[in-house]
Amino acid sequence: MQTRLFSLAFGTFYFAIGILGFIPGLRTSPPAGSPHVDATAAYGYFLSQFPINAVHDVFNIVIGLIGIIVFARLEPARIYCRTLLLLFGALACIGFLPTLDTLWGWLPIFGADTWLHAVTAVAAGYFGFVVTEPTYVEPAPAHAAHA
Repeated sequence: MQTRLFSLAFGTFYFAIGILGFIPGLRTSPPAGSPHVDATAAYGYFLSQFPINAVHDVFNIVIGLIGIIVFARLEPARIYCRTLLLLFGALACIGFLPTLDTLWGWLPIFGADTWLHAVTAVAAGYFGFVVTEPTYVEPAPAHAAHA
């Protein structure tokens, strides 16, 4: 149940972040000296901390929706968590490399976003590989027959 709940919570969080990223009032202009991004639609800093653009927001929405969908069953939720470990781990590593931190101008993944991806990867790896789920369900107690 913990892995499934993580998938639901993570999915809901990233879905909401993706939607909120499109709201101009929650996004500030990039400061001088920010890495150049070619995909400038909705480019800015979400809550003045996390670099985003429209591509990034759509990515977060899709990742979030998948997490919400896989919540229903354990094995898909576990696969989702394991995939997130690889995907967000790669994004975190790429985000630390100045030459790749915008994925060729398409997706800003630098600064605080890199750390968020790293934390997400570690948490997803924990729920995908470490957390064990019970495979035995206690049967419901039988009702005493009235004689």
